[in-house]
Amino acid sequence: RERCQRERESHPVRLGCSGCGEKQCRVDNRIVKTLLIAALVPEVDELKNLTVGQLYRLNHGMVKSMIPGQEAGIVAGKIRKWATSIAQIRIGSESDPSVSVRLEGVDLKPIFDRYSGEDTPGLRQRGLREVLFEGLGLDAVNADQKELAVTWKGTKRTGKIWFTNVRTAPAERLRCQEDHDFLLVVDYPFDDPGRSPREDVEAAERFRETGGSWTLVWLPDFFSNKLTQLLGELVILEHILSDKRVQREAVQHLTLENQTRAINDMENLRAQKRNRLLEAIAQAYGLATPDDETLDSANTVESHLLVLKHGVPALRPELAANLANAKDAYIDALLFARYPRHPDFTKPLTARRVNELVDTFADLVNTEEGRLPVDREMRAELVGTLGALDLVRFSETHVLKHEESRLQPLENKRLQKGAERPTVGELRGFIDEGRKMGLQTNALDLVVRCYAVWARRTLELDGKPLEPAKLKGDLPDRAVLEKPELPTQQEWNDAFAKAGQCFGLTFAGKHLSPDNLGRFRASLEEKLQGVAGSCAEATGLLERRAAELHLEADSDRVTTSQSAEQAVMAVRGKSGVEQVRALAGFEPKTSGTAVGRHVGRAAELVAVLKDDLVFGSFLQLARRMDEVPGAHEVLDEVGAAFRQDELHVQLAPRLRELARRAQTLLTGPAPEPSTGRVLASVRAQAAGKDEVRRRLAGMVSELEAALDRAEGDVELSGTLTLKER
Repeated sequence: RERCQRERESHPVRLGCSGCGEKQCRVDNRIVKTLLIAALVPEVDELKNLTVGQLYRLNHGMVKSMIPGQEAGIVAGKIRKWATSIAQIRIGSESDPSVSVRLEGVDLKPIFDRYSGEDTPGLRQRGLREVLFEGLGLDAVNADQKELAVTWKGTKRTGKIWFTNVRTAPAERLRCQEDHDFLLVVDYPFDDPGRSPREDVEAAERFRETGGSWTLVWLPDFFSNKLTQLLGELVILEHILSDKRVQREAVQHLTLENQTRAINDMENLRAQKRNRLLEAIAQAYGLATPDDETLDSANTVESHLLVLKHGVPALRPELAANLANAKDAYIDALLFARYPRHPDFTKPLTARRVNELVDTFADLVNTEEGRLPVDREMRAELVGTLGALDLVRFSETHVLKHEESRLQPLENKRLQKGAERPTVGELRGFIDEGRKMGLQTNALDLVVRCYAVWARRTLELDGKPLEPAKLKGDLPDRAVLEKPELPTQQEWNDAFAKAGQCFGLTFAGKHLSPDNLGRFRASLEEKLQGVAGSCAEATGLLERRAAELHLEADSDRVTTSQSAEQAVMAVRGKSGVEQVRALAGFEPKTSGTAVGRHVGRAAELVAVLKDDLVFGSFLQLARRMDEVPGAHEVLDEVGAAFRQDELHVQLAPRLRELARRAQTLLTGPAPEPSTGRVLASVRAQAAGKDEVRRRLAGMVSELEAALDRAEGDVELSGTLTLKER
């Protein structure tokens, strides 16, 4: 006011602003006058549907910019600032915003005064937090903290964001949790009167000197009094407009027309104040060039970003171009500082991908050439996984063994620590002792499993083989990497072939390795659980049933059964290498295929051999061989089935079929049903000798009468039963 010539009593009113030395004020007056004229005569073509661009052109030459083309933006900035306090000014959000002034309005000051008690420090913090949440791209929450999950270098990282006053925050609020990768603490751009952001810096540095934490503190400069007042007014507006009841209460003293107008004006003010606050936040938090109107130049910080970990360099605010990507950029930078040697995975490591990668690595390790051909897609997959972990190298068309890979230092560390039988937990610690890599458990387990392949070790848990591919979770810490004795390649090849013939054992990955040896043992034990008992019983049952039927005990079937039993006994309960050597030296007495067929059907065969109903038919038929036609043929077929092994005759179904035939021979064929006319049908039921005699006499009379009526040959069928009680 002191610099305005219109306020001076000696200045002629008719001259207004003409010739005034305050050029910026004259520019503002020109813009406001143009807006007022547009409101008075809105149908004039030059003023219709006025935009900021048109407004600048109508006042061409009045607004100057150091950068040509930015003049319209300067005008828009001016109007937006005015709109935060003058509800009648409306400005849009388009690239060339629409702009207008409404000449009539409602005095909102009494409403603001009535609800001034809602403007408290706590509600200011909440209001700022909500706007900041919006700017950072976070869902608004009522709490002052929020769990966050981000994807970083192909891994999921978890952390938290805290909104708090660092000066007064307890230590636990500044400390990153053990199970989190990061903590972002955001301070407020205001504090109690007489306080300074430098006190926040001092509090953060004191915490860092006590041990610190992987926490990033984001400190702002303080708002100017004008911006703090704007925030308080926004808090009041939010209180009024967020509740329909409060809204009606706030405007009830106005006419109906003015009630609607007041609510619209308050909604416009709220939108403009929020936009202005977002601009102020960008300045306060170091993301935009500050100005004295927005910030308090006496309360600023040298660095907006402080890492509360001793020895970690400060992060730079210019990492983020704007508020929208600042959160992600700063968290990324903190994770880079914490895990500077983390591999750059292209995709998350799922359990399925880890299993496939271990198989590929095993194929590579077991090649004589030390390389595997890969297509473009597979090469990209391996580059972003095994290559990122420095386990393999690449040519244009092949993946290659890496003799100086990460695995050799791991082996050196094992030797240095004297861990002859290292556990999974120990190896995880050896891989990343200083946690500079920050590998998650699935990545650590991938390295452990590749090391096991490379070092020819096998995983065991509580003395039993452990198959990682069948686990639903991570490798157990206590699992041990054993250095097993391995069979020769010839023993492995012979055993693998015979295991397939005799036990139907198959799995991918036929190369000799401790891992495959463990899988071989586990798969074989699983097979044996279902067949060992049946194989052990089958031979004795065959010999007993053959003796009962006076059949030769020395047959191919018995020989094959004995051979199968010997194979089971040779491998059951043995170590992997013992099983391989036993199978390699095993010679089936008939053939491996015959043994395998017998083993596969042993359970069904034992069930039939134990069935006394089946063999009871054969024994009865043998006793009545001379009097039952066809008995010799059935028993000969039983003997033939017993002599041949399972490869040629499936004994169980064959015996059941022959037992049915034997039963038919023993009981005789069922009588053919009569096709003639029934002359008489008599039911007999009586008790006591006299009654039975009378009933029999009556039945005879009925049948004789029917017989007299017969015109041709007749037959009598049926059964009478006389029981003694």
